[in-house]
Amino acid sequence: MEISGIIILIFDTFLLIFPAYVSNSAAIVFGGWKPIDFGRKWSDGKRIFGDGKTFSGSFFGVLAGFLVALALNFANPVRPVSEVAVIGLLMCSGAIFGDIAGSFIKRRTNIKSGEPVFILDQLDFIAGAIAFTLPLHLLGFGQIWSITIIATAVIMTPPIHIATNMLAFKLKLKKVPW
Repeated sequence: MEISGIIILIFDTFLLIFPAYVSNSAAIVFGGWKPIDFGRKWSDGKRIFGDGKTFSGSFFGVLAGFLVALALNFANPVRPVSEVAVIGLLMCSGAIFGDIAGSFIKRRTNIKSGEPVFILDQLDFIAGAIAFTLPLHLLGFGQIWSITIIATAVIMTPPIHIATNMLAFKLKLKKVPW
């Protein structure tokens, strides 16, 4: 593949996954209300998810990403709005679910809230976004993901995630830079 093809692939992948990025980031900005685990502990005696996973962060994270998906399609219509609405809602819900699942895994493996786990922290929300939207082709929504786009998203997300977390830390939106 020539360089222009690689640039187009990266750009197309970024546009496709951008609503999930927004959901994951907005959850941090709008978090802080009530923890979704209500402070409860799992059978192992540890918190289920931790204080960082809240109802407000989850709701507004999904909403923000969903609105971005609609706005991107409005700016460059590539699918009917009804399809974009379904894809956007599932992708953004999946991103939030993936991030919550990552926290669940971290709590079960004795990793405290806020402690970094390379790869899990960067890709949990991407895995959720893909998992929630991958079955849509069975419902007639056409191909959303390809192996190439998934691989591109997996490769480009960690550096983007690390950079945006450092920015959020500098803006005092996060307590830690990861």
